[in-house]
Order: sequence, then structure tokens, then C-alpha cells
Amino acid sequence: MPGLHRALLTAALPLAFAACGGGGDDGGDSGSSDRASQSPQQVLKSMTTELAKVRSYHVEGTETDDDGRSAITGDVTSDGALSIRLAIGAKKMAVIVADRQAYIRANAAFWNDQAGGSGGRLARLLADRWVKSPDDDLGSLEQLTPKNLAYCASRATSTVIDGGTRDHEGQKVVVLRDKGGPGDAPGDVYVPATGRALPVRVLQTGPRPAGGTLDPRCENADSTTRTSDVRMSRFDQPVDIKAPADALDLSRLQGSSATQSS
Repeated sequence: MPGLHRALLTAALPLAFAACGGGGDDGGDSGSSDRASQSPQQVLKSMTTELAKVRSYHVEGTETDDDGRSAITGDVTSDGALSIRLAIGAKKMAVIVADRQAYIRANAAFWNDQAGGSGGRLARLLADRWVKSPDDDLGSLEQLTPKNLAYCASRATSTVIDGGTRDHEGQKVVVLRDKGGPGDAPGDVYVPATGRALPVRVLQTGPRPAGGTLDPRCENADSTTRTSDVRMSRFDQPVDIKAPADALDLSRLQGSSATQSS
């Protein structure tokens, strides 16, 4: 059953910082100086430098696209391991990547959708059980690693401007604002004014206009996201992500079904 990762990326891709284009050669200070006095390019440079060093982070967020409203929460590590829970309308799922293998546990609504609305017995069999993904291409999921997010944030897709300062959950943040352009969605990124220059909130405030050249490391060409609100926290805190025990091997299950029907 192809396309398991596509359902994940529908909700997860705002993390690839489509809302934060731009860049520049200006230097930046990743220390504790007040970033309110720095240029947006300096703040962005500091942020990408710090983000590339992150070992793990926690994420929570929502987005709205053609499928409606979806929500994501979970943890990601620098070595590509992740544990994420997703809800896309009636479809609910959990995804674990451990030792470069993906596993998914989803409800019947998800599996029925994967089967084009005719999941029937298979949907009932797989519902709420861990299943080993038959797709061993983890390139899309690896977009969520801190180093790749830093790469995507540093791309010169448009000019980042100063969005001012504001209070966010009790701390002063500077706002990097991307007005958007061809192939680049508009949005804001919040970075603490002091302390580590790490993104604590990423907003996409409008749909991505047509045009431009999409980078497969950062964008999903099929994305219909109109708005999103992603919070990042718990940077570098220990995360223990392990493969689920007794996961079903879907490829073997399909092979067995084919043998029985022949």
C-alpha cells in the first residue's frame, strides 16, 4: 500500500520552514545579545547556525489545507528518529521512525482512506495496530531533522523583513517576516530576543503562490496548506525512541494474501 508517508507530510511539512525564506551573508551572534537591535538577516543567520546543532526537539502544531484542519505533536532527533502523532479530520495515526525504519499505527478511517474508501476487512485488521511501512525511502521524513530545517530556513527564496518584537509565552521574541512570492508562502518565525537563537513558533499565514522552483528537501509540490501554526520546544532534551514490538509486516501480509488468492 503506497503513500504512507504522504499522509504524514500533509501535516508535517510546515516544519520545513516554507514560511521562512531569505538569507544573506551578514554575520550573526547566536549568544545572548538582544536581537531586537540586529537586522533580520543577522537573526536568521544565528537561527540557522543554532538549529543545525540541535540534537532533538518537540513539536506541536496545526494546519489548514484542502483536507480541513489537522494537528501534529511529537519529537524528532538529529539522527532521523521521530515519534509523531497526527490527526487529519477523522483520520488519526502515530508514526515512529527508529533505526531507519518507519512504523505506523492508525485508526480504521485512515486505512480505509488509503484503500480508496474500500478498505473493508484490511482496514479492520490493521486498525490500531503497529504496522511496518513497506516503503524504505525515508527521504521525506528526514526533512524534519534539525539540520535539514536549518538548510531550508537559510534558502534565499525571498527577502525576510523585520516583523518587530512581541511577547510569546512570557518571553520577548523578534519576528522574522516573509511576505512570500512565487513558490514561497508568507509567514512569520519567532526567535527569542535573548538566549539561544532557536525558532519557537513558525506561522504560515497564507497559501503558497504558484511559480518559483521548489526544493524537494523543503517543499511538497502537492501541498495545499493555507495556514499553519507550529510550536517548537524542548530543544536538546533526551528523547528515547524505539521501534514498536510485534509490528505487522504489511509487505508480507500482502504477499501472503496474493499467494492465497492465486
